[in-house]
Amino acid sequence: RLEADDLEIPEIHARVHARKILERAEGCDTPQTTADLVQAKHQPGTLTLVIANTVGRAQEIWDELSKRKAENLLLMHSRFRPCNRQQRASALLEKGTFQGIVVATQVVEAGLDIDADLMITDVAPWASLMQRFGRVNRRGRDIDAHIYWVANPLRSKAKSKSPEDSYRPYDAEEVVKAIALPEKTNSAA
Repeated sequence: RLEADDLEIPEIHARVHARKILERAEGCDTPQTTADLVQAKHQPGTLTLVIANTVGRAQEIWDELSKRKAENLLLMHSRFRPCNRQQRASALLEKGTFQGIVVATQVVEAGLDIDADLMITDVAPWASLMQRFGRVNRRGRDIDAHIYWVANPLRSKAKSKSPEDSYRPYDAEEVVKAIALPEKTNSAA
């Protein structure tokens, strides 16, 4: 637990008060529209983190960005063999800061010390969203860090497009409760 005198240390103060602008990603539900938003908002020389709830959706977003020739594009999910996943994590962490676009699933929610400037995330239960938000502007240096959340994440190749299916692998009721929270604020700090 932080004490009052801890907050006087500049590095700690910056992290605790890091600015994270939170916005709903309007009209951004399919892998194609998610890729559109990534292309519109990603700045060269920064890290953009796109978190999808399912491996299938992450792969479709990655495929769409690959077709568009996005540079420094990395895909991370739980279906890679452990050695391949470790290689990808090492690539992300090498030299301190990866610059480019990482499309991932919840494998990046914990255990990786990454500091994204921009995040586009599928809606998830509140605890998962908080973990994800913690991957943005971790050091408190960016005054314009943005998080866009996708309320109705869909897959191009999915047979069903019901809300329950779009929230998988999470319980739809938990996700619906979580949607109400970011709609009430414009900050994830």
